[in-house]
Amino acid sequence: MQASLSRSAARRSERKQDNASLGRALKYLTQYRSRALIPYVFLVISALSQLAIPTLIRRVIDAVTSGYVADQVLQALDKIPAAMASAALPRILEALNYPADTTLDGLKAALTANKSGAPSALVNALLGEGLPPYRSADLLLPTADLGSLFPDTAAQWLTRHGAWLALGQRVTALHMQEGSWQLQGVEDGGAGYDHVVLACPVADGARLVRRLPSPAPQALEWLAAAEGLHYEPIATTYVLTRHTPAWPGPLPMLALRSGPRHGPAQFVFDRARLGGPSGLLAFVSSACRLDRESLQTAVLAQAREQLDLQDAEALLTVVEKRATFACTPALKRPDQRIAPGLWAAGDAIDGPYPATLEGAIRSGMGTVGSLPR
Repeated sequence: MQASLSRSAARRSERKQDNASLGRALKYLTQYRSRALIPYVFLVISALSQLAIPTLIRRVIDAVTSGYVADQVLQALDKIPAAMASAALPRILEALNYPADTTLDGLKAALTANKSGAPSALVNALLGEGLPPYRSADLLLPTADLGSLFPDTAAQWLTRHGAWLALGQRVTALHMQEGSWQLQGVEDGGAGYDHVVLACPVADGARLVRRLPSPAPQALEWLAAAEGLHYEPIATTYVLTRHTPAWPGPLPMLALRSGPRHGPAQFVFDRARLGGPSGLLAFVSSACRLDRESLQTAVLAQAREQLDLQDAEALLTVVEKRATFACTPALKRPDQRIAPGLWAAGDAIDGPYPATLEGAIRSGMGTVGSLPR
C-alpha cells in the first residue's frame, strides 16, 4: 500500500514538472515570439523539403519519359502517309491514352509541348543527333590516345590543305587595328586576321579578353560569364597489378561503388583492353578533394575490396584541377561571340551539353558554321 502511494505521488510530481515546463515554454513563446518562430519556420521548411524531393525527382523522370515518347511518336507520325493518318489516329490516341476526339494537329501540338517541356540537357543526351552512325548517348571509348585521335589528326588535315601552323607559341595579347585582329606573341601574328576563334580553355580566353584595349560591352559581358564559372577537378590514378581483375563482361570500363563508405573512384578502365600494357588500370575520381597521397591510398583500398587486387600498386596520379565546370542552377555560360570578328569555342561555351568532348566538338562546329563565308 505504501509503495502504491509512493508511485502515485511520483507520477503527480512528474505531471507537475511537465506542466511547469510546458508553462515556461508557452511563456517563452509569447514573450519572444520573433525569436521562437524562426526555428519552427526552418523546421517546417526542412520537413517540406524532404517531402518535396521525391516528388521533384519523379517529375523530372516523368518529364524525360514523356519527352522521349513524344519524340518517337512525332517521328512516326511524319512517316505515316497523309491518306492513312486519319484511319490510324484512333488507335494512336487509344495507345497514348488521349481523348478520342483529339485531332491530328492537336495531338502533334500536345506531343511537341511534352518534348519541349522535358529537361533539355537530359533530352539532348537521349535524343540528340550524334556523328553518324552513332547517337549522342552512345558511349565511345577510344583505343588510341586522345592526342593522336584529335589534335594530331586535325593538324595533319590542316597541313594537307595548306594551313600555316604555329606550334609551341603562345598568344600573349590581341587587339583590333584597322579592321583586323593582330596577335602578339606569335610569328606573323601581326599580319592581321578578319576572324579569330579562341578554341582554348575558357580561362585562357578570359586572359586575352581581359587585356583587350577598350573592350566593348559585349566583350565585358562575355568576360563576366567566363570568370563566373566554377570548376571541379578530376583525378586519374594509374594502378599496376600482376593478376587479372575480377571484371564482369568484355567491356574495358567498369562502374565502381563510390562515396565515403566505398572509395573516391567512380570508374575504372582496363588499359590492356584499350591497346595499353597488360595489368595497367586507370581509376577515375571526379570532384575529388583528397590530396594526392590520401587519394592513392583510398583508390588502392577500393581496388583491393571491389576488384580483389591485393597486389595493386599505385604508379601515378594525375589531377586536372579545371577538368570541368560546375553545372550549377541558372548557370550563365559564355557565348560564342565575344566581339566583332572574335569568337570562342570549347566545352564551356554556351550550348546544350555539359563539359564533354561531344560538347566541345559541337561548339567548334557551331562557331565555324557561324563565320561569314
